[in-house]
Amino acid sequence: CSSDLVPVPLRVVQGSRDAFGRPAEFPRDVDVAVAEGADHGLKAAGVAAVIADAVRWLLDQLETY
Repeated sequence: CSSDLVPVPLRVVQGSRDAFGRPAEFPRDVDVAVAEGADHGLKAAGVAAVIADAVRWLLDQLETY
């Protein structure tokens, strides 16, 4: 369980320069994948790799949940 409010595994893809919240602001038990240099729209070089990793993580979760 990633949070008291979310009873399933949770991964958040968050830009390191997001004006609406920084990765460090999430509770410790939330799995945060940081897109370095990205804003709220996840616009930055290298974001595709972070998103691809999040998709792989999700597929793994679906196989084991």
